[in-house]
Amino acid sequence: DFVNDWGTVTDRDSYLRWVSRHGGNPLAMQHLSRRNIERYLDPRAQQMWKNFESGAYRTPEELVLLYRLGEGTLANEFFEALYEGRVSQRESLARRADAGARAGSLPLSVYFTRQLARALEIPEDPYSMPEGLLKALYPKPYRALVSTYARRYSIEEEMVYALMRQESLFRETAISRSGARGLMQIMPRTGNWLAERMRLGTPDLMDVETNINLGAKYFGDLIRDTGDFRWASIAYNGGPGNLRRWKAAYFRNDDFYLFLENIPREEPRNYCRITYQNYMHYRTTYTLYPE
Repeated sequence: DFVNDWGTVTDRDSYLRWVSRHGGNPLAMQHLSRRNIERYLDPRAQQMWKNFESGAYRTPEELVLLYRLGEGTLANEFFEALYEGRVSQRESLARRADAGARAGSLPLSVYFTRQLARALEIPEDPYSMPEGLLKALYPKPYRALVSTYARRYSIEEEMVYALMRQESLFRETAISRSGARGLMQIMPRTGNWLAERMRLGTPDLMDVETNINLGAKYFGDLIRDTGDFRWASIAYNGGPGNLRRWKAAYFRNDDFYLFLENIPREEPRNYCRITYQNYMHYRTTYTLYPE
């Protein structure tokens, strides 16, 4: 029982054992959210976040302003003039993350915060990172829109964010080599098909609300068709028709993971793994640290 087992938690090792036993239990997560777990977190992650909060990596306001104005090329040149050859690789990552965060640029701040954690060999484990660092890595922008359309299409908002984080890393103007557009990386053909069904007229896929609306609708339909985030994520990335063909050819004995390994294309395999991890990390983060 997770309540009784909590009584055995005295240090980080026993805390991690408790998590390994009970981390998949929603009631145990609610229990954990009411406990002070700071002393059990990864000390490297705590130190990293303390350095950010203390301003140890603060960059000049002029640099932040360039990023805020969308002058990325000028900002990068200015950054290199300031720091190239003068700071370590880790400090460079930290300062870029700081500049992105203060400029309100999630693509920059999330990317460089993640790269710094990797350089410091800090596992991206929601049970071991402090709240501030977790929410810097797994933010919830466009909250009103995501919440509205997630409810409308009967999916969790964490599902939308799991896709958005992987698809565009929150870059509104993202366009892929294949032509997918916006936060949810919707192909024009798919967007037009969805908009026609929804009687929306010709969609502007670079419009934030339109993109979130269509992406949430599409994923909601896939969830209803497949019944599971992982299956739906494969269909979102590889196409529903491909999923049906792959499932008929490779799904045996209810073994999803063997099926995943047998998919003949690498991209949907990796996409499923990454977005499902995003989904679980979002759920865990905002259960442990509700807003």
